[in-house]
Amino acid sequence: MRAQGECEDPRGRPCTLCHAGRWGYDDERGAREEAVRSFWGEIGGEPAALRPLVPSPLGRRYRTVTKRKLFLSRKGGALGLLAPDEEGELHPIPVIDCAIEPESHGAVYALAGELLKKPYAAALLDALRYVVVRGDGAEQMVILNVRLIDAAVGQAAATLSRTLARSLPGVAALFLYEDTTDGRYYLGTRNPRLRPAIRKIFGRDQLLETIDGRRFLFPPLAFSQINQSLVGAMVREARALLSGTGAGHLDDLYCGYGVFALCLAPEFRSVTGVDVSRMAVEAARSNAVRQKTPHAGFLQADLTGESLSRILKARPGGSVVILDPPRTATAPGVIEAVARTAPRRVLHLFCAVDLMRGELERWKGGGYTPVSVTPFDMFPGTDGVEVMAMLQR
Repeated sequence: MRAQGECEDPRGRPCTLCHAGRWGYDDERGAREEAVRSFWGEIGGEPAALRPLVPSPLGRRYRTVTKRKLFLSRKGGALGLLAPDEEGELHPIPVIDCAIEPESHGAVYALAGELLKKPYAAALLDALRYVVVRGDGAEQMVILNVRLIDAAVGQAAATLSRTLARSLPGVAALFLYEDTTDGRYYLGTRNPRLRPAIRKIFGRDQLLETIDGRRFLFPPLAFSQINQSLVGAMVREARALLSGTGAGHLDDLYCGYGVFALCLAPEFRSVTGVDVSRMAVEAARSNAVRQKTPHAGFLQADLTGESLSRILKARPGGSVVILDPPRTATAPGVIEAVARTAPRRVLHLFCAVDLMRGELERWKGGGYTPVSVTPFDMFPGTDGVEVMAMLQR
């Protein structure tokens, strides 16, 4: 299935990180649906609750956030994908064009790799950890993850950015992001409550996405779904699952920059979004103003059992809740705090399905059971799948 140069290194060796270079999407989709059905049975799920897999509109070339790590050697620097060995150590796979990434991203990495060899880029090369690209095939923002931002690094980045923008018209902005951690966390800060050190070199300040007919702006370090082609389908499914309850309030937990909260806001009298990231909450508030949605409010807070016991309330007229946590289980007490407010329905999204068994057991302890489970093919080419579980008392 590989095109020439795709999913392989300069010596023609195939990349082993995913199966997109070896398998067509139609075959993969059928196998994935069978695997999801088998998994659901293994964890004791009710067969009637499982709905068909929602396919990705883009089976390949879908990723809107990609990265390459800089690996230094005696010959200089090279950009590559990361692969763990048997001991868990990371080593490079020097693949530039990847089948699950837009071709425009590969063009950025190819040119950036050449520009980093120029004498003017020496200071930047010494500080660089990752090159990150965000955006679709039409427009991209480039983020250079560096150990420090000083005058020499800034000047080199400015020179590099001019060549990128002149040679690749889709490059709309370039940022320097100062990362003082151990270097494995390539985008954003480990502590989302803090404002990271980021400097715009040129271009726009925010990314733009249109979802379900609504325009969302968000900063370049904010979390967004990897596969934007599928987000509209997720919003429509959430609307269908939460309609008809008569509930007047929506609580959107882990709300990000407000996609579910604002897209579903017309269905409710009031909406509250909660997220730990200050950047995301500020973006959600701004999006609410632009979309003229005054009945949607957003709070910045850690999502813990203790905090939610203060934030969540038994709403007059009833409520529904959405939880879209990151790739970790919800904190102790979160599910229990939600269940105590007795929402009419709960949507729990799982981007790591291995967590489902334990999380659903906690919901069962709170009196809730899944009555509709919809898998979304959010990560074609990989072994991942996103699941939206609707629970009722």
